[in-house]
Amino acid sequence: MRPAAPAAPAVPAAPSQADVRTTLSPEPATVAPGRIFQLNVSTDLITGTVPELATVITLPRGLTYQRPTEHNDLEYIRCVPSADGRTVTCRSLDAPHEHVWEQLAVRIDPDVAVGTTLPITATTVIGDAVDTHPEDNTASVSVTAGSGPDLGVVWKQDRISVRPGEDVHTELVLTNHGPGAVRYTAVRFWMGWDYWPKPGYDQGCWADPGELTCDVLDLAAGESRTYSFTWNFPAKAAGTTYRVPTGVYPTGLLDPNPANDEAPITFTITKPATPAPKPTPTGPATPAAPATPPAATGVTPQGGGGGLAATGSDGLPLAGAAAALVLTGGVLVARARGRRREQGSPAH
Repeated sequence: MRPAAPAAPAVPAAPSQADVRTTLSPEPATVAPGRIFQLNVSTDLITGTVPELATVITLPRGLTYQRPTEHNDLEYIRCVPSADGRTVTCRSLDAPHEHVWEQLAVRIDPDVAVGTTLPITATTVIGDAVDTHPEDNTASVSVTAGSGPDLGVVWKQDRISVRPGEDVHTELVLTNHGPGAVRYTAVRFWMGWDYWPKPGYDQGCWADPGELTCDVLDLAAGESRTYSFTWNFPAKAAGTTYRVPTGVYPTGLLDPNPANDEAPITFTITKPATPAPKPTPTGPATPAAPATPPAATGVTPQGGGGGLAATGSDGLPLAGAAAALVLTGGVLVARARGRRREQGSPAH
């Protein structure tokens, strides 16, 4: 019997073909040192199939990826930086692989000199697939370290500890420390729903649910704008601390000093002092009965007894009767809170 002929070796499958396109864009493209900008990364499968799909972003020295700290964050799972931080690989975790889309936070390091241009590249990874148009598998952009006006806010308040029902006057000062003018900015307060300044503040301020915004259209270098507010807290706020986060809006990424962009204001609302208890008033003390009754003079005892002092029906001396006076009182102050109005008149 003739032995069977050996099987022909398996022909490896031809690599799949696909067309994949990668784009990259910073937002904005000019940022002050120390500031964080948004890097938009997108890789899309145009045609075909790929066994894997990833985008490798390469950052130069001077740029640092700000990875999320929450391990359950999808970006934390999909995008992994290298040990030296110079590359970040973002993968498609869904099959079939069709998209990689991320908005990464990247910081320009504080020691980068103003005017420095920092190049960024993104390259597509598609496993052993063959891209029919490889020229769009890589994208390159650059970010420039720049500088603009330094805006800062600071609160002035006559005191932090306040009593319910008393007016507290405060001022918020927004200053353009330069260089250059600011054409539009605003100050935003996040006050929640409980307590607001009294109506009558600047007409440039307008209310939104839970917040107040004050607009500034022009502010030259060295110029300041002051907003005055009066606060008055109700009795129910006693014993609490009220904090209002306040900051420049929108945050300018060319502002070289982000530390002075925010200035929260805090009030400590005190509890009223507890009055000392008043002593209960009492009547005059009843004199003690003499140990030996005085001898009768000119009176003939009846029934074999001696003379007796006059008494009431309960046997107590009438001269020793007294009444205790107890005073009670209180004031309940209720402050109605109406619907906030736009244009600086939220009634709270």
